[in-house]
Amino acid sequence: MKDDVVKNEKVQEQIRRMAAAEGISIARMQKRAVAILDRMGHNCGGTALKFLGYTLQKVMFSIYQEIMIEPSEVQRIVKAIQDGPVLILPNHRSYMDFLVISFFMYSLGVPVPAIAAGEDFADMSFISWFLRGSGAFFMPRSFKENPLYWICFSTYVDTLISNADMPMEFFVEGTRARPGKSLHPKVGLLGVAVRPFLERRVGDILLIPISITYEQRMETHLYAREMLGIPKPKEGLGTTIAGGTSVVKTRHGRMHCKVGVPISARARAEGKVQRELGTLTPGEGKPYDAAGKKFILDLGYEVVHTHQKLFVITVPSMFASLVLLHSDQGAQSIPVDQLLKETAKLAEAVIFRGHTVDLHLLDNKAASPTSIHETLLADLHRWMRPLSPAAELVKGDRTVAMSTVHADKAFNTILLAHCRNELLHVFAVESLFVLAWATVSGGVITGNLPTAALFEEFRFMLQLLYTEVVLPVYCEADERKLFDQAIRRLTASGMLKSHGKHVGKVCFATSGGGSDGAYVLHFANFLSSFLSPYVQCCANVTAHLIADESTVGTPFPGVFLKRMHKELGWPKALIGRGCTSAECLSQDTLKNSLDAMVRLGAVVNDVKDASSKGKVVDVGVTRRLSDRLTTVVTSVAKLNASGDGGAVTGAPQSRL
Repeated sequence: MKDDVVKNEKVQEQIRRMAAAEGISIARMQKRAVAILDRMGHNCGGTALKFLGYTLQKVMFSIYQEIMIEPSEVQRIVKAIQDGPVLILPNHRSYMDFLVISFFMYSLGVPVPAIAAGEDFADMSFISWFLRGSGAFFMPRSFKENPLYWICFSTYVDTLISNADMPMEFFVEGTRARPGKSLHPKVGLLGVAVRPFLERRVGDILLIPISITYEQRMETHLYAREMLGIPKPKEGLGTTIAGGTSVVKTRHGRMHCKVGVPISARARAEGKVQRELGTLTPGEGKPYDAAGKKFILDLGYEVVHTHQKLFVITVPSMFASLVLLHSDQGAQSIPVDQLLKETAKLAEAVIFRGHTVDLHLLDNKAASPTSIHETLLADLHRWMRPLSPAAELVKGDRTVAMSTVHADKAFNTILLAHCRNELLHVFAVESLFVLAWATVSGGVITGNLPTAALFEEFRFMLQLLYTEVVLPVYCEADERKLFDQAIRRLTASGMLKSHGKHVGKVCFATSGGGSDGAYVLHFANFLSSFLSPYVQCCANVTAHLIADESTVGTPFPGVFLKRMHKELGWPKALIGRGCTSAECLSQDTLKNSLDAMVRLGAVVNDVKDASSKGKVVDVGVTRRLSDRLTTVVTSVAKLNASGDGGAVTGAPQSRL
């Protein structure tokens, strides 16, 4: 295949053009192209592939208690490969994602995919040999400085798709989801991969979303450190071996692989995009028009949303969300029995919303309640170990005790938030509604509120949280759909009701008082806990922009986000700025908050900067935004303060 790429007309044209520009021979420039392909290309098969099958079978079942995959779902991949070009698109939460798909496809006798991997791995000696032999090919983070690399790479991908000898695999999110939640799709590589279809050189391309769920990810502690700005260890053979040695000594629970229904590019393009007759040769980077760009972006979001639907919710993620909720409400300790009951009730709420839950840690009939408790405690202790624990386990009286030490709490809060974020897509829309309700009502859960006012505040929340939460929002009609969806879900679960005497108004179902009313309040607090730390962080950012006179009217050419991130980092964001959640220290939360400031007009392009790279603070917009965010934070705090420290227990069986 490398020979086909080098001989491609467009590659040869680029070689001639660059040779003339640099004043060197065509033969010398062609050697450079061959060297690029040797460094980039895969070498799937032979010893490395056999080594993959043998080694991973040993390693996988040493690391994971069970690997769960439906044979009928695997057949979807088998059939799709027989029909034509296939893109395998898993979510990306762990380094293991690179090899999981290849492992089970090789084990089942299905052709392993060509996997797009970061160029960092190409310099790792044995690791690069192993990955190449397993089907990996390597791409740099940017092609801007090397047009020859770009034409070789795009032609390589084009040839892979057009020949359809093997499926192609890459991560549509572009990078590992370190915060533990879905990321917005990066569609550059997807655009390259679907070009043969849009130019009618192949009849169709099938996109197969695969959701990989880990009961416990091996990199969780590493991710928490990265979110606090602690540099990750340099990737290399030594660190890989050292990390692998410690990993295989620990069991990481179950792994789930869920294969989605193939998405036909042809079916999605019908009536939406005009396919051009295939007069273009592979590798030509003709820009897409607006319809083509939207088509590719829509495909990317459909894949991510399918990941969310397929994702399996685990007991540790629910357990972590409840520990965080109690911690935010000021609890000094939590009885483990109470946590287990609340986890079971939360699982019912997740299932009620149409998602899959793995409850084997709670449903193990062979294990005694004591052993189940001890297993969960041991897991929690392993999460908390690297710094002095923020959730210290007291086995004698079966409680989880909370620390108030800032440094400890910051690390462990982000650690738990990483696990809790696996639930974010399940409750995101309802969480947005509760934030909107709290703001409009002033932090009161009782009374009737007009849906028009709630919708306007809901729209603002969607804009504010656009980067933080991946939701299908493209226009006001989509915003209305999500708002209506939130009302339907909360109504169906018994939390919300329409008041017959007040047309166009809704109220929470607290009028009956007693346990039902307490449950509604507790669950509202639970819903707000997902996104209120982000709103706090946004309020903190606007306060900083106003307070720092050097930011007003002063351009920040190309370094605005880095500068603000540094100034708002540990410890300023937590100490002395009114933040109650250590999640405000997360680099991901800070970055998304700063992105929101740019998106909402608090920070704008410098009109005097011809390159449009300079950023200045619009003081008027920032002050208004700061006032509005302060109202939200104050209202949510008042709502949370009205609770009594309970969580999600106490609901009637019909109300989840």
